[in-house]
Amino acid sequence: ATCAADGFLRLTDVELHSTPSSPLVNRARANSTTSASSNSGGDSSAVIISPEYSSDDGVSQIGFLSSDKMCFSHTFLNANEGLVCSERGLLHFDLRLPARSQKRGSLIEELKKTCKACAPWRLGEDSGDYQLQSAYVFAGGTGVDVALYDLRMTGGTSGNQAVQRYRPRALQNKSSVAVSGIDLSRNKRELLISYESDQIYTFPIFPDASAAGPTLMDIESNGTADKKSDKPIPELCSYGGHLNRMTFLKQAKYAGLNDEYICTGSDSGHAWIYEKDSGAVVSFLKADNHTCNGIAPHPSLPYFITYGIDSTAKLWRATVPVDNEVDDSDLGRFKYSREAEYEKSIVLSKWRDARRGRPIDLEDEDVSFLPDEITDDDDDLDDEIGMMGIFLRQRYMNALPYIGNNLMNLNCRLKKNYFTCCRSVGMSEVEPVKSGIASLRRRVALMKSRYQADRLGLEWNSRTPWLMKPRDRIQEQLQNERKGSTDMISYGAEVDLIPDDPSCWIPFERLMTNPPETGGSPFNVKRYERFFLESSTDDSFTPVARANQMNAFEGSSEPSLEVTVDSLDAKCASQKHSIQSNEILAESSEGQSYNHMQAWDILYQTVSLLKEAGNEALKSSQPSLAAQRYDKAVNYCSIAY
Repeated sequence: ATCAADGFLRLTDVELHSTPSSPLVNRARANSTTSASSNSGGDSSAVIISPEYSSDDGVSQIGFLSSDKMCFSHTFLNANEGLVCSERGLLHFDLRLPARSQKRGSLIEELKKTCKACAPWRLGEDSGDYQLQSAYVFAGGTGVDVALYDLRMTGGTSGNQAVQRYRPRALQNKSSVAVSGIDLSRNKRELLISYESDQIYTFPIFPDASAAGPTLMDIESNGTADKKSDKPIPELCSYGGHLNRMTFLKQAKYAGLNDEYICTGSDSGHAWIYEKDSGAVVSFLKADNHTCNGIAPHPSLPYFITYGIDSTAKLWRATVPVDNEVDDSDLGRFKYSREAEYEKSIVLSKWRDARRGRPIDLEDEDVSFLPDEITDDDDDLDDEIGMMGIFLRQRYMNALPYIGNNLMNLNCRLKKNYFTCCRSVGMSEVEPVKSGIASLRRRVALMKSRYQADRLGLEWNSRTPWLMKPRDRIQEQLQNERKGSTDMISYGAEVDLIPDDPSCWIPFERLMTNPPETGGSPFNVKRYERFFLESSTDDSFTPVARANQMNAFEGSSEPSLEVTVDSLDAKCASQKHSIQSNEILAESSEGQSYNHMQAWDILYQTVSLLKEAGNEALKSSQPSLAAQRYDKAVNYCSIAY
């Protein structure tokens, strides 16, 4: 079945497109009463829903009286029935009925003008034959809220239909945000929502439900007299460094056998695949010449399809490097980084623009703007050229568009997206990300730090991503191979643990900024402590600490999760191979407050270390590595100006 902007829902047998029609299509075609001109697919498709029969009185509307309002998406409830999200609301269809006999009007009163996305609720495991009818559906429209609705309450008010509502905290007072996609996790515990002009959020469907998943009792008890459904549930975590403005139906989906990943499209034509437990980007694919609207992952195999504005859909396979000569191990990536060609940073290439911050004015925001956050792509800013400009640029470009793995350019895209949002705020334009600059910067810094750790084969912590360390097993492996190199050149060198961009460390470090911004993984631990312990697979939170904290819910005197996390961060800050391994910072990790003289001293030590490391690289006949380190030192020096 397919639906489109003309308001039709059509049924097509793709396997028998050019052969005699299947019984299912024949049955629908026999029941269809629309004209041949309405059936754009000729003999290969049949009309299920037609805008001719959109009025509630059942009268056919022809010509300029017809209401050709768009249909956005559809989903099946069982083998014959399903739902359509449209500008006429949430519609019901039945393949056994002709178009004139389909139900009129929206099933949900408050979404009667527009329903953008929906996801049926089914208890237990999904069955491929859709034999289990669903009485509940998650749905959202042109507002912030997504709700779980009881479809059996079609005769009552909208409030009676809503069992529970979901709303991100950062979007409480935002009116110009619309839902663009909804998905459910396999275990029925989490809800995934993508927003137009914002990012992606996950929600616990029922936070107090058992680890086995919500039951029918959990659902029905939520709509009792105390009106729990009137108070929206806040998000579990937020994801995103992408922009979702140019098209209004970018889907977001769970992927992986255990929903380990979250994938979506973006305005830049890239497909973004996020790691659910950390929020970092693990795959970054140039998937469309214009705009990528989404990804459709296979439920069990490592395949997925991307689709967008151009005329092709792409089939991808998640696999190891196809070149047998490529060493994709931690040590292999580190060795490759040592041979990478040096490229000037924006601070060196355009110091005047970087120093001035160009048209960026964030005085109304509680966020600083550092020189390294300026982008160097002046002529390629999507917010300037708009949707029509994107089409024209792609149409008249001389080079063939690149389609493939684009992870090497992830940092450039993150920096460009963040700069676009900051400039929009500074110039009082429409905000590309409504949840704010601070939360976007937090996610961007986390993703850039993860990229650096992966590129250098380092160990990484999602709670304090700017604190990296070498992997013990690699250091043990290389103990006998350090004969001809120095600590400044070999794997695990302290200088490699310094974040590449000051903006990934300085704003979040309490010893460097007063007050520091909130950094690390944007997981709502304060609200969902038990849910985090039951569902997260973050290996940096040890099983012993996890078990001890679960016991705390039974009345033991174990410290809270926040205290446990803080103690882990303190240990990480004082470990041997860390940017904070000097005595001043190690002692300060015990709780000392900000001191501006101490902050200047830390910055001076950082620049001195980078300069010394650059000198060592020159002595080792590695000029490109030396240039990278000198450039990095200049980036940190630029903070003083």
